[in-house]
Amino acid sequence: MLKRMELTFLPELERWSENSAGEINRLVTFPRLEKLSIRDCDKLVSFPEIPVLTCLNLSRSKENNCATGAHVLMRMPLGYLSSIVRLNIEFLLVDVVMPPYGQPQQGQRSVYTLRCLHLKGDVSFASVFNKSKLQLGLDNCLVLVEELRINACSNIVRWPAEELRCLPRLRCLRIWFCSKLEGTGCSCSSSKEEEILWLPQLEILHISSCDSLLQIPKLAASLEEIYI
Repeated sequence: MLKRMELTFLPELERWSENSAGEINRLVTFPRLEKLSIRDCDKLVSFPEIPVLTCLNLSRSKENNCATGAHVLMRMPLGYLSSIVRLNIEFLLVDVVMPPYGQPQQGQRSVYTLRCLHLKGDVSFASVFNKSKLQLGLDNCLVLVEELRINACSNIVRWPAEELRCLPRLRCLRIWFCSKLEGTGCSCSSSKEEEILWLPQLEILHISSCDSLLQIPKLAASLEEIYI
């Protein structure tokens, strides 16, 4: 049974098999697939149902991104990814569907599985921490994330305090190549909160190649390791 699949540079691939009504064919499933990587498939807009998938990598090469200048939008229904543990999104604008295709009971299964989230590029960060999506219930899917990696997000200047509030169980935060991150205050409205990053269980903080960094905020007493 197929357990791992990689789709790389398939520029004309648009959809998985569909019926005459344009709906995904329920017969096209991968019951044992555990890891799926999709890279540079710019026209792919749909997902099949993958009940035991634990690792999903969605990416677009930086060279391809710079060459076209266009943001590719991929539709990701969480209800079809009910066992996801690791999610990696690189230079890709993802439409996280909440609730998934009108089946909220199916989507709820994904709330307690996601543990590791890696976001590379500003559009990837915006895809997950979109305020309207968070209000629709995406924040529930992030509540048990333990590791967050933020990479190559040039739009981040202050500490993203509001976004990090969705991750109360976060234990490891890694920030790389965020060239404009100064860290002077947080992106929140209350001046009292500007000096504190609310991550009550944070144990590891790694910051690398953030050349504009001036200061880090106050952190919880749970912190065990810091690397800058």
